[in-house]
Amino acid sequence: MTHEHATERENSMNAPRNVHPSFDLLEGPRDLVVLFDLPGVKEESVSLRFEAGQLVLDASQSTEPAEASWLRPARYRATLELPDSLDPGAIEASLDDGVLEVRIAKAARAQPRTIAIKSAN
Repeated sequence: MTHEHATERENSMNAPRNVHPSFDLLEGPRDLVVLFDLPGVKEESVSLRFEAGQLVLDASQSTEPAEASWLRPARYRATLELPDSLDPGAIEASLDDGVLEVRIAKAARAQPRTIAIKSAN
């Protein structure tokens, strides 16, 4: 292998790869929780937005030589279509140890409620 080919291969190995992150959806009576797996990602490199009925995630992972040398840099991208039963004004997100938790409240009209029964008399 020539030096030129070795350099090209090394550069391609260090180039960020595009990854669709794995995620879990958990639905409760009052909200929907999305858990994204984003290993090696720091809070400042995460962009999360809601637009046109979709939750859009962009995140990048960069590894320093001293950090997680087994990880190849990655760009995480995901777009999830959200149901109309959710309240886009009530979205909260937190990142902890490579897991991004996105909690989206259900709209009041979609939350379960108990209906009182009145006597006919």
